[in-house]
Amino acid sequence: MSAKLNNGVYKDRVVFEADFRLMINNSKTYNPPGTYVHGEAVGLEQFFDKRQLRVHLALAFSIANVLVRMGSYHQDRRVAQECSPFHASSPSSSCNSRTQDNQG
Repeated sequence: MSAKLNNGVYKDRVVFEADFRLMINNSKTYNPPGTYVHGEAVGLEQFFDKRQLRVHLALAFSIANVLVRMGSYHQDRRVAQECSPFHASSPSSSCNSRTQDNQG
């Protein structure tokens, strides 16, 4: 795995995780409980799972922030288009109330 990592074989974290899980499963399958290798595989798997949880949470938080920003951007853009003097229909009452709020 180290050589693959150093040579850029892993194109994303999903491929890396699949290879890691295969290594851990093989270690636990071919080394009985109570042996050094089996115990190390279990410990490494637990450590990896905790780190992966942190990664997944960080990614989810980042995606949520992007979506919130995109929503705000699209909302502001829609309002700007509706209030534009070049908008196809006459300004809506909500646009008039927004401009009155900004003036008052």
